[in-house]
Amino acid sequence: EEEVVPGREGDLKLTDVAEDMREAVQGSLSLKRILNEKYGSLDESTKRRRLEAESELDPERRELLDRWKLTEDPAVRYVIETADLDDVLEVGQTDWTPNLKGIVMRNGRDPKSAAEQVHEKLLAAREQRLISRDKVTVIEAWRARWKLKEEDVDSLPRACHKDLRYVLRHYDGSRGVPELLEEASGQMAEDSEKTEDALPESNGLFTVSRFNRLELIDSVADALVVGDANLTFSSLL
Repeated sequence: EEEVVPGREGDLKLTDVAEDMREAVQGSLSLKRILNEKYGSLDESTKRRRLEAESELDPERRELLDRWKLTEDPAVRYVIETADLDDVLEVGQTDWTPNLKGIVMRNGRDPKSAAEQVHEKLLAAREQRLISRDKVTVIEAWRARWKLKEEDVDSLPRACHKDLRYVLRHYDGSRGVPELLEEASGQMAEDSEKTEDALPESNGLFTVSRFNRLELIDSVADALVVGDANLTFSSLL
């Protein structure tokens, strides 16, 4: 029995399709029937209503699209919809707006679309909230991870290795750094062969920083020979 499915005016009947293509057409018709049964009619008005219902935007995202007059741009809408809300709020606090004529690229490539410009602006907003690109210490990196203020960790650079390790290991946001430092000062140094327990009373920042360095030379070696130095010169060292 010939399968009956909704068709457009002028469509060929299945029996009129070339035999070598009939199997492919039957597969497409079966898929269309399954989709109709599962999702209902696939007419344009139904699809539009479904998409609008599934992609309701937050007021902050909607306000930004309305301000840029890009509510109907599907690419920009997708970028805003999938972006982190903190990034959207950061961009929303500025007066920046995408160049709808496109940014001309110096390398001869096609101009950047509005969606590409919005995406790059959102990334820039996220980078501004990250840690500085300059050289940072272990404590500064740890502070940025926990989003602490400078005054919250101003006592850490003076802490000994044992106490600093204790704070870095046990801090979870429930207690302040000064409280943990006071608790750490009452702890006995562990007598173990772990490198983390070495030099417990030395300066904590200096000692912990050593763990992030690439050691090219053995700590008890006399010298490191690199380049094209010959063995005779090496022996003199």
